Amino acid sequence: MKEHRIFIWHIQRFILRSRQTLSQWPFLVFTGSLTFEVEPAEIVSSFATIASYDTILVSSAGTSQDPWSRGPMKRCAHLRAVCSVAYSPDSARLASASRDRDVELWCTTGALLHTLRIPFPCVFVTFSPDGEKVACASESNLVCICDAKGGASIVTLRGHTKRVNSLAYSPCGTRLASASKDRTIRVWNPVDGSLLTLQKHSDAVMSVAYSDDGSLMASASFDGAVRIWDTATGHQKSLLQILSAIYCITFHPDNERVVFACNDESVRVWDIHRFGPSVRLEGHTDTMEWFKWPSHSHP
Repeated sequence: MKEHRIFIWHIQRFILRSRQTLSQWPFLVFTGSLTFEVEPAEIVSSFATIASYDTILVSSAGTSQDPWSRGPMKRCAHLRAVCSVAYSPDSARLASASRDRDVELWCTTGALLHTLRIPFPCVFVTFSPDGEKVACASESNLVCICDAKGGASIVTLRGHTKRVNSLAYSPCGTRLASASKDRTIRVWNPVDGSLLTLQKHSDAVMSVAYSDDGSLMASASFDGAVRIWDTATGHQKSLLQILSAIYCITFHPDNERVVFACNDESVRVWDIHRFGPSVRLEGHTDTMEWFKWPSHSHP
């Protein structure tokens, strides 16, 4: 598909342009916000981010002929490992979460905007759909929601009994789902902290994601199960069981399929309505722990 080939072209250009810097640090996370039309020459804006041990590398738009010509901007604000990075919905800001208990908010030009002081080491960060809040997950079993502009903590959500691995806001922003090592998914009202607990998995839940219309939620676990949930009732709608731990899951833009990364070095695609086997994509030589669909992608 043309859009996906262009996305891969951008990744290749970013890595080639940044190869000298990348060789100095093992990188943990790649995330991107690519806004483009059809051809590389028509690119409007491009950002790509790699988080290493304590460093964030950001490449931003260069010339229209080569958007990566400006090379990476290195940012070293954290004192410990950077575990997660996330772009705001408008792609104007970048949040980085670290075990040093700080969440840094950056302008994508490279300037540090705010430092959010979190009372625990952060392992995952995400923006609310309106970009006004930042939710942080911790190894201390807690979820903290902060004001993305002022930095003040709005609410701390308590309920998990082990590390929180990932978070996902519903598209309307009225619910926040958290996946935990305690084998549960908790769906919170981020305003008052009320929650619904989902308890079908038999091992650590690593990832959770909402469909674009908010009607479905997907969860993935080390137990090898992908579960699809009805967000209105909290009931499980479908289940896929494989013989591999699963690290990450997301909905395909058509909301008919989920894509997930497995411990057996594969990426799989599953049609959640046909209940058949998943399609296995191979090529990686080690575990793939995270991925993201390019912006404005199409089925």
